[in-house]
Amino acid sequence: MKLNPLSVIATFLFFLTVATQTISTAQTVSDPCVEVTQYKDFLALADRRGELLAESQQLSIDINDLKIALADAPTVTELEVQKKRLDDLQKKPTKTPSDDQSIADLETVLRNLRSDKDITDEIARKNEVLIWRDSR
Repeated sequence: MKLNPLSVIATFLFFLTVATQTISTAQTVSDPCVEVTQYKDFLALADRRGELLAESQQLSIDINDLKIALADAPTVTELEVQKKRLDDLQKKPTKTPSDDQSIADLETVLRNLRSDKDITDEIARKNEVLIWRDSR
């Protein structure tokens, strides 16, 4: 059997190329522990990103709700007038049943009402937090 020198060289080069690629591939395989750590870090960052996005969206919703509430909010002066009226009713020596009902109604309203200034201040605080979070 006669060997063709060209086919011998071609076969040798083929095996040399395959062996070189196998060796270089084996050298580039990274440590699986490092890959797992990097993957966990990525998941932690993705979770944190999700949390921050949810908080930002909630802040935006809160701001919009406050802007809607601002339209119906009494001014500081109007609130003070209602507080004075409640104070006058409470100081009254003799109270009628309608006075007692008015006192209860005013206490409930004043406990749940916020002035336009309070709402505006809260909008400003939430905007600051939102801007601070978005700038990071």
